[in-house]
Amino acid sequence: VRARLAELAEGGIETAGVEAIKLLESPLADACDAIWVVRCDEGDAIRRLAASRGMDEATARSRLASQSSQEDKVAAADVVIDGSAPMEETRRQVERALAALRQA
Repeated sequence: VRARLAELAEGGIETAGVEAIKLLESPLADACDAIWVVRCDEGDAIRRLAASRGMDEATARSRLASQSSQEDKVAAADVVIDGSAPMEETRRQVERALAALRQA
């Protein structure tokens, strides 16, 4: 991931996103200028994970339990996106945060 970020920077790309479930627990967090977290209801998170990965809810619940708590993620975040909002509102939140990042 670090090598790819370096390639992008060398190519003039100023902004790149890294999706990493356990980013905060890894040294890769130090390579990030900003940490973004999408927050949503635990039930929604379990259902979404189960649906996207084709697993049952018990497995999804276990996976989420192995991660940092949502509260810890939010506390460490520079940007928090409300993932419980309708998709269009979530998209607007991301666009506003990205515009603010690019202006900084």
